[in-house]
Amino acid sequence: MAACIVAFSLSLALWPLSPAAALCSVFAALPTIISYMWVGRKEAQVWPRATDHQRRAFYFEDQLSFPASSLELALLKAGSLFAMHASTERGSWKALKVSMESWAIRIYIISGFLTSGIIGATLLLVAAPGSSFDITAGIVGLLASISALSGVGYQIGELATTRPAVSRLMSFLSYPRETMPTVVPRLWNSLKITDLSVRYPDQENLAVQHVSFSADRGQITAIVGANGSGKSTIINAIVGALDYDGEILLDSDPVEYFFPLGIQTQNFGMYEISVRDFLCLGSCFTDAEIFEALKKAQASGFVDALPHGLATQLGEQWGGVGLSGGQWQRLSLARLFLHDHPVWILDEPTSAVDALTEEQLFCALRVAKPNKIIIVITHRASVLSMVDKIVVLESGKVAEQGSFEHLRSPGTCFSTLFRSQITEI
Repeated sequence: MAACIVAFSLSLALWPLSPAAALCSVFAALPTIISYMWVGRKEAQVWPRATDHQRRAFYFEDQLSFPASSLELALLKAGSLFAMHASTERGSWKALKVSMESWAIRIYIISGFLTSGIIGATLLLVAAPGSSFDITAGIVGLLASISALSGVGYQIGELATTRPAVSRLMSFLSYPRETMPTVVPRLWNSLKITDLSVRYPDQENLAVQHVSFSADRGQITAIVGANGSGKSTIINAIVGALDYDGEILLDSDPVEYFFPLGIQTQNFGMYEISVRDFLCLGSCFTDAEIFEALKKAQASGFVDALPHGLATQLGEQWGGVGLSGGQWQRLSLARLFLHDHPVWILDEPTSAVDALTEEQLFCALRVAKPNKIIIVITHRASVLSMVDKIVVLESGKVAEQGSFEHLRSPGTCFSTLFRSQITEI
């Protein structure tokens, strides 16, 4: 715009001296106008794609930084997959941005020199040798050149402002990575909790007080209780998300953080990636293995019906497929069956499915339990009738434990807690 104003002003000044030179000075603005139009059109084509890559990079980075999703991804050992996706998307965004900026700089340099050359040639045609007009022409020509080349300065400035951020990122990526100890999976016989107490930071009272129970291989153990009774606190202590007093042992060995664990939290992540990535989380499985797990989770039918099967993008914000809560939940359960870890923890695993699907899912769990330690948190008595052992919590303490048939007897805390549901079973 500045170059156009200078060229137009110059044409007005030149018109009394030479109409032809005045017209030439007007045409001198054309390279700048065309270059800005050209760059603008190119940016309109490129930036939507670049922004899409940037948004995807932010999405994956957010999953790695938000407390709930980052803990789940760490437990599922899927952090590297999301880091890879974030790095790939950010790399694609950077490549498009650098390519666009470099191309724009070249265009602006060419247009700037063309504009300056035309204005300079025009002034030479009308300037008399030795006249004061030479000085005026030189000044105006210099201003026109600066204006015409201002786009180059802007693009170089853009690159310069991003350089410190890129340098900090590269410095961060060069830090040596801390490697977590590898826990070799094996068939443990029991997960034993002894005298477990947990206090949240800045809280005076204990959230869990002197809790003791065991979850044995070959059994499904349920933890139940009213809201705030300590169920989730115990699970967070088991997985290493909270500090605690007491003992948590796998057989006779203290639980190692990030041990081989299959987990489905109540608010599990509905990660908007492909179906295959959601299930495999960076591990390699055959299609046959994946569909076997989907069948166990009652999810093979709707996955078969997806437009691209296992390659279907999940999540509507990326142009993928939206799923119901029950479908997401069954995919999450299929992931447990697929990875087949020796310890499973399920928090309200069937809260979003119908009664028939719930029964089928628990039948699949009972088939899998001989080689598993399975812990379930639920508020549904219909589910509890299918487990082997129930631990009832009250105000952060174990009130009672036993089988469903034993605890449903009148006078127990369990029967009081589930009175309305037990009468329907």
